[in-house]
Amino acid sequence: MPEPAEETQVEEAADEAVEQPSSDAPPKPKRTRRSFDWRAFVRDNARMLITIALLGAGIVFVILGWYGAAHTNILTEQIPYLISGGLLGMGLIIVAGVMAAGASQERSNDDLRREIARSLAAMSSGAPDRGVRADAFSSNGHHVFVVPGGRSYHVAGCPILEGKEGVKELLPAQAAASGFAACKLCGGD
Repeated sequence: MPEPAEETQVEEAADEAVEQPSSDAPPKPKRTRRSFDWRAFVRDNARMLITIALLGAGIVFVILGWYGAAHTNILTEQIPYLISGGLLGMGLIIVAGVMAAGASQERSNDDLRREIARSLAAMSSGAPDRGVRADAFSSNGHHVFVVPGGRSYHVAGCPILEGKEGVKELLPAQAAASGFAACKLCGGD
């Protein structure tokens, strides 16, 4: 059995070995912990959080109304539960749905405004439109084809054009100005 003095020396030697990193191994970088800005998150997503809270409250009111009405056999006691819990809960759920639809529409409008601003900036700078790909033009580079009643323009050789009557040949700018979009099969995005 080792003496107590020997145990102390062994422990001190082990501590020194742990404290001094080996010169062969690179030092481990310390992890930096990113802090999450909750205030900015709440500010940016206030509508979504309110919508979720209204939806949750509506569901809770519907469940409480059902629970209260289900535990009594007397009709006159069930009606207040259904009115206060059921109708209030359904109202809150409907308001949450309207708020979610409004937020979705607002997001779509913002995307459309950004796309319009980007297109106007590209037009004023003279840069080519990235929406029309180079392979969307015909083999001679000057014409695209439109099928009567269709909503898109096509390049020569597109399978949609095969066997169609009344196919019109247009310049790409004319097709785009007429409201036609690039075909998703032969030359669309």
